Amino acid sequence: TNLVALWNNTGDSPGAVRAFSQMGLGLLRFPGGVPAHWYDWKDPLASGKTLLTPERAWKMAQAGGARMIFQTNAANSEEGVNKKTRKPYRFDNSPEHQAGWVSFSREMGIEVAFWEIGNEPEMDAPKPLRGDQEAVYDWYNEVFEKQARAIKAADPRARVLGPASTNTWFWWAQDNLAKFLRAHGDRHGTGLVDAVSLHWYPEGGKGPWEEKRGRAQRWADCMDFIRGVMKEHDSRDLPVFVTEWNWGGGKQNRSARRLSNALGCADSVGMFLRTGVAGHTHFCLQRIDRGWGILATRKDSRPVNQPSPTYFALVLAARLHGSILDVSSDADARNVLSAYGAQAADGTVRVML
Repeated sequence: TNLVALWNNTGDSPGAVRAFSQMGLGLLRFPGGVPAHWYDWKDPLASGKTLLTPERAWKMAQAGGARMIFQTNAANSEEGVNKKTRKPYRFDNSPEHQAGWVSFSREMGIEVAFWEIGNEPEMDAPKPLRGDQEAVYDWYNEVFEKQARAIKAADPRARVLGPASTNTWFWWAQDNLAKFLRAHGDRHGTGLVDAVSLHWYPEGGKGPWEEKRGRAQRWADCMDFIRGVMKEHDSRDLPVFVTEWNWGGGKQNRSARRLSNALGCADSVGMFLRTGVAGHTHFCLQRIDRGWGILATRKDSRPVNQPSPTYFALVLAARLHGSILDVSSDADARNVLSAYGAQAADGTVRVML
């Protein structure tokens, strides 16, 4: 899941940590989306925008037996003044600053599975570039190379993710995955990328369940496309991570409250497993009402830290691990019944319907 550093009034409260610890998840992404560009790992409290430090995020991850995906600041070098303290602060997106975070994490014993360079370049590139996707990826690919090289220099074992592309419209329809892999795959590019990260929002919450319930099944076509692009630009079998996703959710609807979103999200996890996705981080952990989260924050539609139905769906889906099994059924998976199975190392077979 994603632990979002901003707009989060419960953070790592004991109730939130307890709820996360019971989920059985393996990855915690932080600062959790666009806050990556408004967060300074070295002095995160200076801006007054968050109370969460990398150490506190790591303690939450440890409580659930998870490792971190840390996102770097790829786009923001702005300065400001803390409204309460009146002290100045600045954000640093330099490669050297990101490398410092890597060294700090090693010193602190923080287990980082991946370093993800930035977040959604299509949204967060310098404003004059956003209307031209070629210009966006010229910018992002340069940033990615500089930061990736600095990160790997600080820790040769570090693994780097990118491009964290916004949704299918961008990484598929605008061919942005190819733009990225041409630059950083190993056939014609730098070969710096260790795994591909993409975002997927099928917008199942916009419409009735009867109309949208088959949305998760569309992921199979997405994965076919992704594999085709990767094969063209990289000789390796690069892992695919979906670092933001939600079957429904969103500020324009209230689907995060509903059982339909729980069913759709469980179905999505099943499809990720079936198609060979290496890992995923649901967006996000907190804020249910008019948001994407699974735990309530203050002034939310449920009491603080109480879970939505999707919380339980993700807990159930997390039990599917080991060897992913082929499951067949006479029922129509898109409209009647989806079924997924896995066999654990001890031989236990689990089936999710």
